[in-house]
Amino acid sequence: MKQERPPKHIREKADILISKYRDHSVTPRKTYRRGYLTLNVTPGWRLLSKDKGQTWLLLSHADYDKIL
Repeated sequence: MKQERPPKHIREKADILISKYRDHSVTPRKTYRRGYLTLNVTPGWRLLSKDKGQTWLLLSHADYDKIL
């Protein structure tokens, strides 16, 4: 699977969301089947953690859907 590189403004938004998650300012959703954590960055980009918030992947919506 070839991931597209997110634009700089999307990466910046994602970094802000991860900081807010670590400060307990935002609460991620859990995916239904596997219990992964997810944060919406924009309608086209998602953050996904498979290890309970230790590391995050910034994925396009299409790549996010493929993983789930």
